[in-house]
Amino acid sequence: MLYCDSCSRILDEDVRFCPLCNREDPDWQEYKEPEYVPHGVFRGEAFDRLRKINQHLDENPPEPARLSSPEEKPSDGLYVMLILMSVCLSIVGLIIGIVYASKKNKHFQSMGIVAIVVSSVFLVFGLIFIASLIIMANLI
Repeated sequence: MLYCDSCSRILDEDVRFCPLCNREDPDWQEYKEPEYVPHGVFRGEAFDRLRKINQHLDENPPEPARLSSPEEKPSDGLYVMLILMSVCLSIVGLIIGIVYASKKNKHFQSMGIVAIVVSSVFLVFGLIFIASLIIMANLI
């Protein structure tokens, strides 16, 4: 609620002058019709950046993702990473090996089979090592 500074009468929000003492409300602001903005038109610095990015993408569309062809060979780094994963983290190497073995590419299938074999061997060695530690702990 608004009050007149002069006579303390209650004023309506849309009244500029007090009806009793005719004094102007100093805080009164004229209502401004909001500017019409068409649907889909946004303003501001962030929207300008997005507009520039979209314009750049329209002019330079990204290349579509390519699927591996049956002849494509995996990189040497991928082989090394998968073997290290199979040795250090046998269960993770086993899972990744199964995923690669199920691919259609024969090179990835062979890499998956190698990972399954290596991780299985190290998983068995790890279990034997843990069992021997438990046996030795019980003997001491």
